[in-house]
Amino acid sequence: MVPSTMDSSSMAEVAREVLHLPKKKNRGKEEQEIFKSFFGASTAIIAILWNLLLPHIDLNGAAPKHLLWSLVLLKVYSTTHVHCGIVGWLDPNTYRKWMWYFLEKISNLKDEVIKLDNQFIGYDGTTDCLMSLDCLDCMINDPW
Repeated sequence: MVPSTMDSSSMAEVAREVLHLPKKKNRGKEEQEIFKSFFGASTAIIAILWNLLLPHIDLNGAAPKHLLWSLVLLKVYSTTHVHCGIVGWLDPNTYRKWMWYFLEKISNLKDEVIKLDNQFIGYDGTTDCLMSLDCLDCMINDPW
C-alpha cells in the first residue's frame, strides 16, 4: 500500500530505492546532495510536492517513486534509456507513462503554488530583482 502523506525521511527511503543506494549512517548532507543532483531538490521539498499532489493523483497506481522518475527528467534532461538506467527500470513505456502523468499533475499545481499577487510580500526595498524566470535569450532577425 502506498503511504499517503510523506515526510523527508520516508521520501529519502524511496529515493534510495530508486537510485539503488545503500543506507549508510552519517551520510545525511552528502546523501541530500546526491538526491539534488538527480532530482533537483532535497527530499524535504520533494515530500512537500508529493503532499501537494495527493488530492490530485490516483493512489491505486501512482507511487512516490513515479514522482521521482519525473523529477529525473526535469533535472537530467536526456534520453528515455538514460533515465531508465538511472532509475533501474527496464521498460521505457512504463517510465514514460508515469513520467508524463506526474509532469502534468505538477504543471496543474501552478495556480495553487505560484501566486503573483504575493510577490511583494516581505519586500524591503534592498533589491531591484523581484522575480526571476528561467529563460534563454537568443538574438533573432526581427524585421522592423
